[in-house]
Order: sequence, then structure tokens, then C-alpha cells
Amino acid sequence: WCYAKDTFKYFQDRLGTDRFDGIAGGLQDFTEEIVIKWVNNAIDISGIQDLVFTGGLSMNIKLNKCIIW
Repeated sequence: WCYAKDTFKYFQDRLGTDRFDGIAGGLQDFTEEIVIKWVNNAIDISGIQDLVFTGGLSMNIKLNKCIIW
């Protein structure tokens, strides 16, 4: 990733006319997939099933629902 000086222009050029809700939904799905794999791998490796989840992603309600099984 190369930091662009004009972030709006950078994303506008790459995303074109895609709707923001479609982009947000895709990012949500991607985030859920990655974090769930990470959590499952951590449980498999450690054998510990009690999790403490902090930081910005811990505020993502939809992600939390996916993690709780």
C-alpha cells in the first residue's frame, strides 16, 4: 500500500461508481472471514476457548455474533 496524498481521489479512481454500501458490505465479509480464521487457529493452537477481544474490531457487532458459537 502506498499512501496517497489525496485519499478521496485515490479511492475514487479505484472504486469508480461502486456504491459505498456494497463496498462496506464486501469489507465486512472479508473482515469476518479473516478474523474467524484467526480466532479458530488461535483456539486450535492454544486449546484455550475463553477469548478476550479488544480494539476497534471488538466493537463490530456483526463480527462478534460470528465469533460467538
